[in-house]
Amino acid sequence: MQFKQPAKRLKPKLLREIKSEALLVFCKQLLMLDTDGLVVKAIFSDKRFHKESAFIRKNINHIKEDFRTHIIDQQYLDYLIINHKKKNLHNTFKRELPLIYYGDILSQTLEKQMKNKQKWIPEFLVFSLLSEWFIEENNSMKLFNFIKQYQYVEILSMYEKATFKNDDNTKLTIKDMYNLSSNLVLNLKKAKLQKFLKV
Repeated sequence: MQFKQPAKRLKPKLLREIKSEALLVFCKQLLMLDTDGLVVKAIFSDKRFHKESAFIRKNINHIKEDFRTHIIDQQYLDYLIINHKKKNLHNTFKRELPLIYYGDILSQTLEKQMKNKQKWIPEFLVFSLLSEWFIEENNSMKLFNFIKQYQYVEILSMYEKATFKNDDNTKLTIKDMYNLSSNLVLNLKKAKLQKFLKV
């Protein structure tokens, strides 16, 4: 089975850049969970938020296209994990191992944090993660410079505005997404590849 690589995959060299790529692969996977944009439609169902809804959908479509152009799929990494003992894949697996490790840190954190929760907003989480990791922490912006073009503060505030008059559960979900984003970023920052490679 062959996986088509992105047309312009941005190849990291530094460990921090590999962490950044792992986060982007993770975000790309999150955006695939709501392919029809049903979550966005539900949050911005009030006619007062028509402009906000259109703006956010446009940004989601745009970032999906950026991901398609520059970022590999999680399915490619999963395939390497399952088939890494095959002779023709062994070297590729070794090369991608740091990316696989950091991606696993993110997946485990998500699973642990969402264990007892039913509601979440994948798109909001993506923009919150990108804002916190790239903009606030100033990580790998030179390599992944397409990240700069998005208005994160404006996008996140639109979600907050749309949920402000909703029920307490919806407001709590927004709070949960911010907390989850911070925990994902913190665990990614703390992850030590050297410790993993010694195991």
